[in-house]
Amino acid sequence: KLNLEDILIAAQSVIDEEGLTGLNMRAVASRLDARASALYWHVRNRSEMLTLISNGYYRRAFDAVPASLGWRDWLRAFGNAFHAELLAHRDAAQVCGLSRPTAASVRAGLDRLVAPLVGQGLTREQALACQSSVIALCVGWAMFEQSPHMKSHLSRSMDLPGQFRHSLEALVA
Repeated sequence: KLNLEDILIAAQSVIDEEGLTGLNMRAVASRLDARASALYWHVRNRSEMLTLISNGYYRRAFDAVPASLGWRDWLRAFGNAFHAELLAHRDAAQVCGLSRPTAASVRAGLDRLVAPLVGQGLTREQALACQSSVIALCVGWAMFEQSPHMKSHLSRSMDLPGQFRHSLEALVA
């Protein structure tokens, strides 16, 4: 019997092994020994699947960071956790860029993302600006690192992991 969690795990394995271009309903269904039409009971289409996969990256990074940290330490920890989550999966930065969050998931996600920062004294607007900047840095940096050509080019002139940490530190400061 199919469930959403198994579908998303299978979809991620398709991306990890074949890249984002290999992701389609038939490929996911094949890994689950099911028909593609059976997946539509759980996800409307590939786009929704990408959004749910992307939400998982954010959720796992968020869950890795203690809410008790001060807001700057929280942003650093979240940035490092999110960056690591993106690098753990092939084409994850592209998945984030292609996902189409729903209005309900945006509200719930934003409330969850800003809560630790608002709890430390930032306004909601400040917290959203800080969090959006960290997320943009992580996604953009991961795009470079996940592109073989860009990674090769940049690695000749800099230590990519070290420069990411430096960039995150500068941004949070």
